[in-house]
Amino acid sequence: MMYRRLQLLRELLREDGVIFVSIDDNEVQHLRMLMDEVFGEANFVAAVPVKSNPRGRQSDTHVASVHDYCVSYAQHERSLELNGLPLSHEHLAEFDQEDPDGRRWRELGLRQQGSGSLREDRPDMFFQIFVNPTDGTISLTPDSRHRIEVVPRKSDRRESRWMSSLEKVEIEKHRAYGRLVKTRGEYDVFIK
Repeated sequence: MMYRRLQLLRELLREDGVIFVSIDDNEVQHLRMLMDEVFGEANFVAAVPVKSNPRGRQSDTHVASVHDYCVSYAQHERSLELNGLPLSHEHLAEFDQEDPDGRRWRELGLRQQGSGSLREDRPDMFFQIFVNPTDGTISLTPDSRHRIEVVPRKSDRRESRWMSSLEKVEIEKHRAYGRLVKTRGEYDVFIK
């Protein structure tokens, strides 16, 4: 029943539309699976915890929950434009790069850092990315221009993983680029 409703809602959304669904702990994982199927995993925006009951739900068995979730997906993530709160001067200073059109950005490594960052943690997020050494553009398939193969590795050479899925990298490859990291003597992939 929920699946058909979500399909209908997706059809009704504008190209730059976003859907927000409120749900509790008991069903959030099922909703995420359904919405991944209907909207696509790459269109996931956020699952925001919302404080719904400051005293906690007394009907909960072990822990009195104080929150629900607001799960959101975009019709097309690339068309999504959320205007949040203005950044502080400190945060603005982190955006130290600028495109020719004046849009400011900061560089983030595409490799997953911290816990859960090994290949075996998410095998589906380990794949090759090919870099054009002349202009830094990336491709998911090698060709005559994109010939430098990059796979995610930790500094100790263990295989790690990317922080985005293959599907999401394909969608966002206009924001991704490769460059030579001189201190390591190898190419890596970054995202704006």
